[in-house]
Formats: sequence, structure tokens, C-alpha cells
Amino acid sequence: RRRRWWNFRISPGAYRLIFWFIALYSIALGRLAIEQVLAFIWLWAMGAAFWQTGRLQSTLYFAAELNLFHHLPISDDAIFHAQWRKFLRGVLWPTLDCGVLYGVLAYRLGAGWQSPVIGLGFGSLQGLFVVGIATSLLGFGFRNRLPVISMLFYTSGIGVLFFGGRIPEAAVWLSAAAYWIPPAGWIHYALGLSVSHGMGSDWIPSLLAGTVLAF
Repeated sequence: RRRRWWNFRISPGAYRLIFWFIALYSIALGRLAIEQVLAFIWLWAMGAAFWQTGRLQSTLYFAAELNLFHHLPISDDAIFHAQWRKFLRGVLWPTLDCGVLYGVLAYRLGAGWQSPVIGLGFGSLQGLFVVGIATSLLGFGFRNRLPVISMLFYTSGIGVLFFGGRIPEAAVWLSAAAYWIPPAGWIHYALGLSVSHGMGSDWIPSLLAGTVLAF
């Protein structure tokens, strides 16, 4: 029998590609305010950080392959390193997401051919902080309701991206809140999107970023 059209299924990866095509197309063409884009990036990055915290917990403590490792002559250090590499491979996706977003934002700001380089640099930095935030949250025992918090950040980011134009005050407020979110606060300074309020306040984003990496 021929497969009927209503039995057709779209994979989750296809939905992801459709979403990113619409989002990046809107950002590149200047249909969204800069404040919307900045708020979306840090909300998406924080959603990724909480999601990766859950992944790290699952990878280190509840992964199916751990049952096999315990029956093999493998040291605990070797098991940890194998699971840590598995976790880092998963972090490549949010790193790529942020790299593309920052690259498109740089293009929107007039960086031209340097946009991919800027996106690669800032995306890698954001990926490093996703790992840092995830390990810090897991180390402090912050493990409950991680998927719910992650989805809250993700849906908030999508809401700001597509509906922030109707409530510009909220988009501006969320964009300004990135000042306290490492490394978004520092990246905004590097892109020339934040106004300096003096030497003391300029150091705060760097101190917050350093604190995350230290933990």
C-alpha cells in the first residue's frame, strides 16, 4: 500500500532546522530589534546550561553504559573520562547555536566577512561557560527540576524572539539583564552594545565570568 500523507512524520531535528532558519532569517534581515536578539541569546544560552546540567548528571550517574563498565576491569578514572567526553560532545550543539547567533548578530551590526570569526570566538566562549555553569550547578547539588527550568528559559527566549516587538519594554529590560549573566555581559561590551558607566561597573561582568570559571 502507498503511504498516505497523514502518516508522514517529521523528525525533531527537522523542527529544529525550521526554527533556526526562521530565527536567523529574521535576525539577519533586521526585522527584530537588537534588544530582542540579545535577550534571546542569553535566555537560550541559560536554557542550554540548565539542560546540560541535567545531561551531565544523567551521563555521570544514570547512563546505561555504566552498568557495563562496572563489570569490566576499568578504573573509576577511566569511566569518568569516558563519560566526560560524551558530555562534552553533547555541548557542541549549544556551542554551535550560540556561534551562529553571534555571527549573524555581528553581520547585522556591520562586521561583514569577519562575522563568522566573531561568531566562532564568542560561540566557543559561550560553550565554555555552558560547561562551567553546568558543572557548578551540579557541584552545588542544584539538580531538581532542571528540565523544567531549562524549558522555562527556552520558551521565554522564543517568546521574546517572536513576540518581543509587541512589548519592547520587556525586551529592553531582558537585554539589560544580560549584564549579570556571564559571559553575555562581557560579550555585549566587546560588541560595543553596552555603555560604560565607569571603571567599577565595567569590571563586574568580567568578575562574574571569572567566578563561574573558578568554581
